[in-house]
Amino acid sequence: MTKKTTATNSKNVKPAIRIVRASSREQQDLLPAKLREFERAGIRVIFEDLPADPDWAYVAAPAELRAILLTTALLENESSVVLCARGGYGASDVLPLLPWDTLRKNAAAPKLLVGFSDTSALHSALWRQLGWVGLHGPMPATTLWAEGAIEDNKISPDVGCLLDLIRGQSMGGGISLRGIAPHARGTIETVSPDVDGWLFGGCFSVLTNLIGTPYLPESFDGAILFFEDIGEHPARLARFINQWEQAGLLRGVRAIVWGSLTQLGQNIPDCAPFVYSELARRVGGIPSFHSTDFGHVAPNWPLGIGTRAWIARQADGTARLEWTGMASVAGLLQEAGFEICGSDVGIYPPMSTMLEELGIPVFTPYDPGNIKRAKPDLVVIANALSRGNPELEYVLDSGIAYTSFPAICGDTFIKPRVGVVVTGTHGKTTTTSILAHMLTELGEDPSFVVGGIPRNFPRSFHLGTGKAFVIEGDEYDTAFFDKGPKFLHYYPHHLIVNNLEFDHADIYPNVEAIEAQFVKLCGIVPADGVIFANVDDPGVARLVAKISTKAKVVRVATLGLTQDADISVEGVSASANGAGEQLWTATIKTRTLGDLTIKTRLSGKHNIANIAQVIACVESLAGQGHLRAKLDASRIQAALNSFKSVKRRLDHLASGGGIDVYEDFAHHPTAVGLVIEGFRAVYPQRRLFVAFDPRNATSRRNVFQSAFAEKLGMADRVFIGPCPEDKRIPEEQRMNTGAMAEAIGGKAKAYATHEDLLAELTGALKPGDAVIFMSSGSFNGIQHQLAEKLRANHA
Repeated sequence: MTKKTTATNSKNVKPAIRIVRASSREQQDLLPAKLREFERAGIRVIFEDLPADPDWAYVAAPAELRAILLTTALLENESSVVLCARGGYGASDVLPLLPWDTLRKNAAAPKLLVGFSDTSALHSALWRQLGWVGLHGPMPATTLWAEGAIEDNKISPDVGCLLDLIRGQSMGGGISLRGIAPHARGTIETVSPDVDGWLFGGCFSVLTNLIGTPYLPESFDGAILFFEDIGEHPARLARFINQWEQAGLLRGVRAIVWGSLTQLGQNIPDCAPFVYSELARRVGGIPSFHSTDFGHVAPNWPLGIGTRAWIARQADGTARLEWTGMASVAGLLQEAGFEICGSDVGIYPPMSTMLEELGIPVFTPYDPGNIKRAKPDLVVIANALSRGNPELEYVLDSGIAYTSFPAICGDTFIKPRVGVVVTGTHGKTTTTSILAHMLTELGEDPSFVVGGIPRNFPRSFHLGTGKAFVIEGDEYDTAFFDKGPKFLHYYPHHLIVNNLEFDHADIYPNVEAIEAQFVKLCGIVPADGVIFANVDDPGVARLVAKISTKAKVVRVATLGLTQDADISVEGVSASANGAGEQLWTATIKTRTLGDLTIKTRLSGKHNIANIAQVIACVESLAGQGHLRAKLDASRIQAALNSFKSVKRRLDHLASGGGIDVYEDFAHHPTAVGLVIEGFRAVYPQRRLFVAFDPRNATSRRNVFQSAFAEKLGMADRVFIGPCPEDKRIPEEQRMNTGAMAEAIGGKAKAYATHEDLLAELTGALKPGDAVIFMSSGSFNGIQHQLAEKLRANHA
């Protein structure tokens, strides 16, 4: 990471691309006109033509000559993009002839290889051998790239997207999707909102041909795969997917997107819907989708191989795959003027949202070469990394300065501002989002970092001009070299403590160990700071008692719905409005605004407490002169009215036939109980089903097995999904979902598969029922399958 001094790309220099024939030669002489179009578009083209030779048959040149030309293209410094003229056949013959060690040592910088079809072999090999990202996209010497495709007055959309990527005017893209029903002929509109990972794919038959070679990644854990093909028989496609499954390559895959299967079963009419459904069936519970936006079709929208990607539901009920080549965790640093690049695989909290406009490159997989090329002044180490990571070992061996994200965030951004840190076992993300939104609506421009997806903001972070920096304070450890909690780095001036319970069983032995860290956190609040403590929570009450026995330097403002407190909340009530939405009302006794009656669509008494903490904090910031705004009740209520919550907090997915489907992020017994209590308060007469997915590190352990049984037992029916096997957890410590169901009683059942759970749940629902899916993961998308079925049956 270096301080930015000049722009990376000069607008006065034409971007250059090199065109190569790595596979077949085009059947017609299509290139000359396309080369002229690139020049007219302001892109300099480097192309070394080869004479056509009948002895070379279907390929553009012998494999040895094509390997030399491709090596030259990958090593030279004039261009940053290598565009394959066309696919066809022959790329896999080149792979063993490429000088991989030379490329690894001598390439000035990674090249972006563009193409599709047979080019997929090159994409895969460059990713596996060098960690270079690629671009699955249109090629000029094909009939799909129409003449005049890049003239300004009739540019084709896929080629336009490709040009933006080549020019550096875009760092990502996206395509439309429809979900595939694995047991029906056709597609459905269904998607889990948290399907995200790293993107990989290409021509299905070409990639299948690489299985067992050193040119295909060994693992696709955490990947979103995309496949397309041309001229394949359905039976061969079935064999291909079986080979991927039996080779173990689908383990850990988060989703599969099937593009165009052009000329599919040419003598089998109308077979496509069945083939897509059969392919989805054969991959078990992996969410499967279909798109007509890529493959041997026009338009063929670019897709970034090795980039970060996510799949999200759209307002019209369809879905969209978005990809980007950068890590959002560096957004604040870039806004502050640092030049950023990074390395990553998988997903790391707190941010996983679209940030393609940032222009921050991320190299995957981890490789010391990434550090060598970047020559950073400082390396920021994520808490997910441990000794043995190749880049981390290189940093340590080379003596390069390093730090953690919490440390640089605190020292660089929070320390010069007024740090407002929101902590607690539950509700951090919601409370942080409410506070950031309220300050924004009051006319401030706060900085913030939220650990979820706030619907009121385009990003999970912002570096503002206001004095306050609002951040979610996580008690999880900081980095491999700093096992203390992240929140100790955040310079808390105003500290909110919502609750304090045992969690993170993978790093904390008991609740006392967590309480000890909160005591340390309270101990670094300055004398003019404030600690806002919800003493209705037993853990927070114990914390207040502990810090009160010390010299009381910092003001502790207590809050209570049931306790005598500095900030009391009374008259909590709940109802449903005419649209069926929850509406909660309460009166908060504030210090400067008197008795403030508020209304919110957020569910539950716990959210009333969260709001009361936020209002008390805003009052204090204003009273100390940290805000420009003048507070009044109407502006606070207006902010609450416009608050759109955070994704996956009792989200209403669908209604149909008198049945409502919701989902929530609850993955701790207390959170499960609060969600059920909040729903019961508004709809006491409705039969409530809860489907629970034991997905995260703590819920896979039996430490909360009895507590989960108690809280889940508050529902009328309980459907427990399969617990992922985690061999890192000793067998005697693993969650036993069957035993948990027995403890709940006859109204609960544990299921071996998500499909069985969904089938039985669907059959049990009757008009008037409601079901809440609770998971910190995707729940394999079954909640959205049920929601879509309700919409389709009751449209």
